[in-house]
Amino acid sequence: ATVMTESKGSSLLVRREDLIFETGPNDFLLDPVGLGNFSVESDRERLAPVIRELQGRKLKALAEAGRFQEYRFLLAACRSMLQGLPLGIAHESMASSIAIDEPGGFLERYRLVSPLERADGTPPLVLAAYAGDTHA
Repeated sequence: ATVMTESKGSSLLVRREDLIFETGPNDFLLDPVGLGNFSVESDRERLAPVIRELQGRKLKALAEAGRFQEYRFLLAACRSMLQGLPLGIAHESMASSIAIDEPGGFLERYRLVSPLERADGTPPLVLAAYAGDTHA
């Protein structure tokens, strides 16, 4: 949930009474929650809709605030953030009202006008690669 906050600083992760780690604001990219060790496996399934809801709220807030660079990078990171969670949940999160295979669907999802547009310096192809979108 760190990525969903406004804070850009690091956090402390307490594993045990004697084991504390400092985590950076982008550590979620390297250590998705779904790839963690769960003592109760059904918790992984319960967590998936929570992560999906957090992603949706953050994406909506960024778009409404006009913070499109952050919106695009979070949208592209959605798939990696859902690693290890039930596959159906991951695909539902990636889907929108625009079909993935629909011509122009990628540009519309990322709020781009043209495939040549450099979104705040980032070419659409980079966003597609980061998202793992082979249809863009």
